[in-house]
Amino acid sequence: MEWSRNNGETWGKLPVNNYVTHAWFDGNDQLNIATEKEIWLGITPKSKGTKILSLDHPIDKVDYSSNNHMAVLSNERIYYTTNQGESWEQAVVPKPFYKVQITDSGDLLVLTGKSKILQKTNDGWNEIAMPK
Repeated sequence: MEWSRNNGETWGKLPVNNYVTHAWFDGNDQLNIATEKEIWLGITPKSKGTKILSLDHPIDKVDYSSNNHMAVLSNERIYYTTNQGESWEQAVVPKPFYKVQITDSGDLLVLTGKSKILQKTNDGWNEIAMPK
């Protein structure tokens, strides 16, 4: 993986040893990546960054908010953080679903196969009423 800080005039190789499946910039223009089973923050040409999550199973999907809350789907579980990976919570995935999303305020949402939107609360998953 390479990156450019001058609109592609020059490129530098990033110190990433694993296959990158997702890459995104957070609100502070820090490059973050997901590999097959890990999440890394703060990748630069001179630093491989900080590993904040390592899983036993492959990462299927990643979602992130503009303030870097993250939700990661792996092995039918959602792992999510609202403090840039200092701690992670887990939730069992309601099945079947198409999309997982985490908001800037840390709300966890999924779109189900039956076109329903569910929101994670302390009591489990609650359906959000759709406008008619």
